[in-house]
Amino acid sequence: NFCPPCTRCLPHRWPSRPVEQMTVTLAYLKDVGIPIVAAAAATAARTKGAAVSTKDVLGTLGQVEPVAARTSHAGVSDSASKPPAPSPVFCAEPMTLEEENCAEAMQRPLPLRCPSNEVSVISFNMLLKGFDQKPYYPSVPPELRAWPRRKTQLQRVILGVDADIYCMQEVEAVSFPEEFSFLADAGYESIAPKDDSKGKRPDMAKTAIFYKGSRLEKLWQEHRSRLVIGAFRHLPSGKVIYVASCHLEGAPWEVATRFTQMQNALASIRKHQKQQCIDPASSALIFAGDFNESEDGAVFQCLQDGGLSKDFRPPDFPDKEVTKDDYKHEFQMSDLYSSGTAAAGAERPPTFCAPEDHRYVAIDFVFYTHNTLRPAAVRRPFTDEQAKVTTGVGIPAAWHFSDHVPVGGVFRLVSAGDDSDASEPASC
Repeated sequence: NFCPPCTRCLPHRWPSRPVEQMTVTLAYLKDVGIPIVAAAAATAARTKGAAVSTKDVLGTLGQVEPVAARTSHAGVSDSASKPPAPSPVFCAEPMTLEEENCAEAMQRPLPLRCPSNEVSVISFNMLLKGFDQKPYYPSVPPELRAWPRRKTQLQRVILGVDADIYCMQEVEAVSFPEEFSFLADAGYESIAPKDDSKGKRPDMAKTAIFYKGSRLEKLWQEHRSRLVIGAFRHLPSGKVIYVASCHLEGAPWEVATRFTQMQNALASIRKHQKQQCIDPASSALIFAGDFNESEDGAVFQCLQDGGLSKDFRPPDFPDKEVTKDDYKHEFQMSDLYSSGTAAAGAERPPTFCAPEDHRYVAIDFVFYTHNTLRPAAVRRPFTDEQAKVTTGVGIPAAWHFSDHVPVGGVFRLVSAGDDSDASEPASC
């Protein structure tokens, strides 16, 4: 689990004697707060052909740390009470200049030209913290799966893009207060992911919403199946914006389940609007997230068309019924990445590229009420350079820590029926 330190990891020259090698490594682990188990360290040295004892290592390091369980000659505890194993330490290869440029481009900001009546929104499936413990994407090496590295990259993206609102997916609930404490320092508040397991599943990852407290005031929130909903007052303008962050059911054949999750979310929003005497034609709504289906799916078609016929059948599952009755909703919605716009390009831009099959697909979407919001800028999911390094390889990769990329843009808040500025949104 140890690699020889390089100049990027340790400010030391790598010594030739095994005991000195282990001393340097243990000192580094201690500095970064990783628990040290001397018996395991001594065993690691022995496996490289050097008879180095625990006492040698600790003596050179100048510390004594008791080992709770008896250790055999192989360095493996044969007691029922085993000491915790040291966390793996991996040394990633330095990024190429091209990869560094791609990583920096992922952090590009969403500029507001008129902050008093604009709001910037990003939707992003970050790939859960516990990815390093999951069996999928075996081609991704351990150093790129490790959470400390990925957390640093995530933090740079969130703070670099500097959006007013983040619709997040795959945020672990139990570790959220610790892992996302940096948000408060940057002026963000949150609707945190909800732990439905009540602590029984520490790795449970859910949806969340991050928002700038200086620009938005939370009025209401509700957690639903695979969604979180919030209502916010845009402080500069006083207007109300509803936001839904979704990560819909992942099993491809569960088309009706995904549709019901969306349907229930819209019903919750409409119920709150009625309670507050808010006309849906005058309030803004952003419905964004990982749909886990393409634009041919029922959720996309329903949001775009204002409803769904009971006769609708998804192309990939023509025998699957989605809804027993015709369904309509009251929200006038459009897709931010509708094909044909200058920002989206001639074809829908992809948002996901798994490393195993290298297929570019679009399964992350941002819908908005076109009667109360107008796109001022649209973020390109992949820049040309990012698309080049991803083709045939996929993500996660050295330059990006998730299998999805952020999507979103800047919206101008307008009054219903206001067509004074219908200019094409900028690409950013």
